[in-house]
Amino acid sequence: MTERLDMIRAMKRIELARLHAGELNRALFPDDRHDDEIPGAEKAEMQMTVSELVAQHRAEVSAWEQENG
Repeated sequence: MTERLDMIRAMKRIELARLHAGELNRALFPDDRHDDEIPGAEKAEMQMTVSELVAQHRAEVSAWEQENG
């Protein structure tokens, strides 16, 4: 995680936004299936993954702001 934070602190704001958007997009749409094709248990797992990513992203944005103002 330390290497990732170092990388994030060095990014431009737009690069960080693109990284986070891409990660959330992959978590929400892992294989381009229609929502009705995804079983409930898998949707629940996806929701947990997204929640974890959001928490991680908030911490990373905070670290970025401390470094870059």
